Amino acid sequence: MLIRYSLSMKKWLKKHAYILLLRLLNLKENYKGNTRHTLGESPYPRRSPLLLAIYNLRELIVFINDDSDSRFFQNATKALRNSKVNTQALVLGNGPSLMKLNVENVNVDFPDIWVVNDFYKVKFASTLNITHYVLSDFAYFRGLPNEINEKLQPVLDFAKEKNATLIVPHWAKDLQLSRVTTQKIFYFDDRCLSAWSKNTSPVKPRGYIGLTLYKGLGFALYLGYKKIFILGMDNSEFLKYKSNVSNHILLYGNHAYQDLANSVDLSDYYLDGMASAFTHLAHNFGDLQKFKGPIVNLDVESLTTRFPKEVHHPWIY
Repeated sequence: MLIRYSLSMKKWLKKHAYILLLRLLNLKENYKGNTRHTLGESPYPRRSPLLLAIYNLRELIVFINDDSDSRFFQNATKALRNSKVNTQALVLGNGPSLMKLNVENVNVDFPDIWVVNDFYKVKFASTLNITHYVLSDFAYFRGLPNEINEKLQPVLDFAKEKNATLIVPHWAKDLQLSRVTTQKIFYFDDRCLSAWSKNTSPVKPRGYIGLTLYKGLGFALYLGYKKIFILGMDNSEFLKYKSNVSNHILLYGNHAYQDLANSVDLSDYYLDGMASAFTHLAHNFGDLQKFKGPIVNLDVESLTTRFPKEVHHPWIY
């Protein structure tokens, strides 16, 4: 009884200490005037040096408190380092520019092809020789076991059809994917230290924002490909942001595959409104500065300006 009371008191003190801190930082309310209980994702007031320090410390505290097993996979993943030095790779996101891909020419050159998350929905997906499938979107892993299995099944079926290697975060170990698929599975360290590190290696905590495509690119760099071409890294979801009379931030899909007609409400994610949404977007682009290697962007109109672009490449229409 005493232990239970102690834990309850500790939780109460932690909650009210956090509320007091938000008040001291003049962050009592979010952009809609509602009481704020967290900092939200990429809060705009982090322009304050003090708030920036607190926000980054929060990331460090989450990292320190993370007790997930992040070592079990390291020997297997380390064995892959520089194993592709004589091979080219094509790393594909799911942005609209993916529709520029000349599938026939790609198949003739036979590079390793890396895809992510919902790629199986792209209309020409079945015609490409996919070699690696990277999956880390939390949407696939939320819910009851039956719900998770239902969401994962089309990805696992597609990977099996293509005999593609699965690349998944270390915490996915708990799903025991080897029980439901015969595909090769390799893991990467998905702990985040984006404010504290420049690391892109899959065997250490990542130093960049948690986009699945970035995780795939980091893993591909680790394998030492002589050249890595990218396409579909549009980072253009902001083109589909909308709002309503209640100032909700609504996001509609902007992908190479057919999106659902309904929107996702991000108001509770970006607690400082559109300012936070675009602060987050800035990190999407800025963290690409940490990726170094023979990377070439095949989309000459891409908003991703970090990597050189190649004109008239045979893999692009």
